[in-house]
Amino acid sequence: MPVGGGTESLGVWNKIEPVWNPAAGGYTEVSAGSSYIQAVGWDDSRCPVARTLLTYSQSSNPNSPHYSDQTRLLSEGRWVTSRFCEKDIARSPQLRVVRVHERR
Repeated sequence: MPVGGGTESLGVWNKIEPVWNPAAGGYTEVSAGSSYIQAVGWDDSRCPVARTLLTYSQSSNPNSPHYSDQTRLLSEGRWVTSRFCEKDIARSPQLRVVRVHERR
């Protein structure tokens, strides 16, 4: 899966250190790099506008649906929308509210 990035000496914000393997035709894997990326800004609202990415994905279990989910986003140049304010959290399509209480 191709991923963008580079070394800090090139001024690239997403650190990626690939392994060069001429016998295999070039760069074959990433040996080191960013694990979490976050970009935050502000618009005219009171809430920050934030995008995040866990480059190694959410799970190391190959049977999990989250095994390569965010790595694929990284490869496609896409991000996860982070939500900080109530109105943004309420608008999330994946919102699930769980009420926790103590049994008596």
